[in-house]
Amino acid sequence: MQNYIQTGVDQNGFLVYHPSQQSNNKFRLKESEPTQQHKIVPSLLLPQQNKKNYGSWFSKFFIIDDGVISLSLKDLTLILSFGISITLILMCVVACSEKEFVCTSKDFPMVSDVIALPMYDRTFIILTAIMMFGVQQVNIRAFYKKLYGIVSDQYNDFLIILGGLSCIALPLIGVFDEHQWGPVHGTCAFIFFGGFGFYCILLGRALYQNKDKFPASQQRSIKLMMNNTWGLLIFLVAFLISIALVKSSVPTPFIEWATVLYFVNFFAIASFTNDFYDSVHEDGKLIPKQD
Repeated sequence: MQNYIQTGVDQNGFLVYHPSQQSNNKFRLKESEPTQQHKIVPSLLLPQQNKKNYGSWFSKFFIIDDGVISLSLKDLTLILSFGISITLILMCVVACSEKEFVCTSKDFPMVSDVIALPMYDRTFIILTAIMMFGVQQVNIRAFYKKLYGIVSDQYNDFLIILGGLSCIALPLIGVFDEHQWGPVHGTCAFIFFGGFGFYCILLGRALYQNKDKFPASQQRSIKLMMNNTWGLLIFLVAFLISIALVKSSVPTPFIEWATVLYFVNFFAIASFTNDFYDSVHEDGKLIPKQD
């Protein structure tokens, strides 16, 4: 393979290269070879990659800094969390208005009953799949990065496992109808609520115990997130107790709806401690561990 070395710059601003031949660890020019030229591109003409196009509608959804493209995790999470919450509520309202269920303070449908209706099951599966694999798993990976080097690798890995299982389990709740696939439906529900609930508790605990290692602007959000973790735990325990005592009778349906909406919106609250998610990194740029 022919090698070339730079020998100068001509009057037109071109770099001048000549072919070289390696001999005894030294380079010597071969005068018989033609000269190759490469145009010097002024740096002012290069695109300013670290600047955003503020004329774009989507400019708030990303930033570019030092070659790293970061997506606005908070905005994406809020949009999808609120979107799926509103959709679930609308499904319940429409089902009640069309007399699919008796909807009173003494008798109310469970979430599982509503999402088992034709088309509602497909809607639930599609929305939760988008939510889990479009936003939820990104949040889980983002918080893994946030805690990397702060907590032990084993602790962080366990969080990834719990979060990953919950991402898979939620859409499967809709896939396996409770009337035809009761045991599988119940197992998926247990994995989602139990796995994600445990994940939230461990995540909140890790962030709160190490809040001094994060910027002051995030510490208030970390405290709020920890408080909401305990709120989530209270709803989950209340739901389990109600199921054990009165099964699907009131107040179990109301507690279940509140619990589902709480779980779906957990990362909407947590996103205020993690505004952006670094999605593309420069080669060789690693995250240093913190002592």
